[in-house]
Amino acid sequence: MAVDFAVPTGDSSIQWSIPGGTHWDDIDEGIGGGSGGDYIEATNAASDDGDIDDFSFGDNINDVDEITQVIINVNSWSQPAVSIKSPEIDLYFGGQWMSVTVGWKEVGSTGTRGWHAITYAGLSGNQTDMDNLRVRVRADVAGKLELNYIYTINVEVTYSQAVAGWAHNFLGVPAANIGSVNGVPRANIGKIKGV
Repeated sequence: MAVDFAVPTGDSSIQWSIPGGTHWDDIDEGIGGGSGGDYIEATNAASDDGDIDDFSFGDNINDVDEITQVIINVNSWSQPAVSIKSPEIDLYFGGQWMSVTVGWKEVGSTGTRGWHAITYAGLSGNQTDMDNLRVRVRADVAGKLELNYIYTINVEVTYSQAVAGWAHNFLGVPAANIGSVNGVPRANIGKIKGV
């Protein structure tokens, strides 16, 4: 199994506030990132409770045969008023939002900035699911003076790699001719060194 990271490459629903630039570009620093001044924010004062930002991940990871797990890594901070309110996260995978089956998942932000991992395990997807993968974040700032800040979002994808062509060709011999490699009958193929 391979593990690779992907960062946002675009956005659609953009309801959170940003200091400048584009929403996806403000949180695409990757693993270990998020130390700069880029972020997205939601505040109670701006009536942002329930606002959603939706990010696409484009073609960051290729040669995917089967995806088995996606971990969404979020570097965030939340300002609690009475109790800690954390933004919520959702994954688009397999042609639907995961919130349909498992609900929105809390990021787990606290009064201290830090990294949080939201895991979606037991998945079964392919390259199309990787190409269409999206993450959306929903603000939870219902109380007075509550704030949600997100500095970085990336996805950590566990998958098996597609191996191009080896099942179809043997040393450049088309599959239709595999029964006879350079005149070797099918019965003797197993005796060729390295087979």
